[in-house]
Amino acid sequence: LLPAYYYAAREVSAQYEDSTARQRAAFTRVTLGAVATDTDRARADGAAWVAVLGAWVLALVVYAAVRDRYRRYRDARLEWLLRGDPDWPREASYTVLLQHLPPALRDDRSLAAHLETLFP
Repeated sequence: LLPAYYYAAREVSAQYEDSTARQRAAFTRVTLGAVATDTDRARADGAAWVAVLGAWVLALVVYAAVRDRYRRYRDARLEWLLRGDPDWPREASYTVLLQHLPPALRDDRSLAAHLETLFP
């Protein structure tokens, strides 16, 4: 999108005598802020639409990449749950860690009874 912003922005003139202000103006020229303050409305509107479309394209590309990775992870996870890993014991794919149990469920019998009521 930087070329679109650069195209739509005004030239950095020699009106800046301070080099810091001149550098800041040159940097601002390649940002969306320069497009919004441009006096040439036709170029600014075109660059603004390019920015909107570019943001949509970027969002869709990121969405597709994340979706693809999630599907790969889901398939690999289900495969591991179904078949397990030959280097690990079979029980490792069904292990559950319970934390912060109430005091009444901290012995094996009461916990087993409680889990049996939840998952008969």
